[in-house]
Amino acid sequence: MLQLDSNRTVTLCCGASGSGKTSFSIRYILNRENVTARFFFDWRHEYSQRLKLPLARTAYELEAQLQTGWVLYDPTHCFPGRSEDGFKFFCDWIYTVSQNLDGRKVVVVDELQRFCSSHSIPGELQLIVETGRSHGIEMFINAQRPNGLPEVVTGQLTELVAFATPAPNALEWFERNAQFDPEEIRRLPKLHFIARNLESWGELRGSVRL
Repeated sequence: MLQLDSNRTVTLCCGASGSGKTSFSIRYILNRENVTARFFFDWRHEYSQRLKLPLARTAYELEAQLQTGWVLYDPTHCFPGRSEDGFKFFCDWIYTVSQNLDGRKVVVVDELQRFCSSHSIPGELQLIVETGRSHGIEMFINAQRPNGLPEVVTGQLTELVAFATPAPNALEWFERNAQFDPEEIRRLPKLHFIARNLESWGELRGSVRL
């Protein structure tokens, strides 16, 4: 069902490995109100372990978890050694079920750079990023470097969350696209972040707990 009054929400959280991105994403999802369904592509099983929720490995288990509002998909059962194919399947499934699911939905993808490049993106994900708003789909993306993602993703961003990173290209991207101070981002303590709304330019600073 179309939800043409939904706001476009695409949040990108970037930083070096171990800087606090996953902890932030969990807190972000737990704090979201009035959400009908939360979808996690949990290929590393980290969200399942930290949220203490079971993994879905089959289409039947996906449908069962959808009834709870928490869907954590493990692609290793149906797509052994082919996590990229599992990612495409999950994105397609999310888009399909969301068309008949009222309310807000949030899709969480960890380390997106594994499944796309700066020049290409799976069509199934592109459909969610570009048209998911009409079905109430919001995106939360974790990645180590924003400059490694395609413009079809970064061009849709509404919020950017920066954790510490030493990568010069990433720091330059933060400065050019969101007016961050690259030296400040580089020196952020572990688990500390700066979040900026790219529409209102409002800013939030804080830290997360493991």
